[in-house]
Amino acid sequence: MFNEGDETVIATLVDGDNYALGTATATGTIKDINDSNDNTDGLIVNIADAVAVNEGEALEFTVSLTGGTSATDISVPVTYTGTATEWQ
Repeated sequence: MFNEGDETVIATLVDGDNYALGTATATGTIKDINDSNDNTDGLIVNIADAVAVNEGEALEFTVSLTGGTSATDISVPVTYTGTATEWQ
């Protein structure tokens, strides 16, 4: 599956001997169709658990895209929650 994004089509009429041109151009959009009709184009973003690290080190999470490719950038917001207690 391939997410190619929307495509713009411009139709242009050309001059002829038997008629006059009024509006000579028109624009249309071809929307990318997906199987589930939920606007995801079958693309699925997954995030894997991070391995444990020592205090002060950064946790790393692997984010992957499955179900196809995309002709446009995909932006996924990331948030984090939780609490920590300092031991004394």
